[in-house]
Amino acid sequence: MARGLLDRAAIEHNLLAASRLYNNISLAGLGTLLEIEPERAEKIASKMITEGRLVGFVDQISSFVAL
Repeated sequence: MARGLLDRAAIEHNLLAASRLYNNISLAGLGTLLEIEPERAEKIASKMITEGRLVGFVDQISSFVAL
């Protein structure tokens, strides 16, 4: 379980770092950047946005995240 928490923390950290570099990115591109599946990238980004830890929105129709 601790390994899962460390992995998630690293992914969230990298997502925050990516938000400083990109205004928007496809979910496929975000998944590639974070080395996870696009669906998982979307889920993590959505949760962080909902919790107010990341500013942006997910466009599921166009499959991208605006940061």
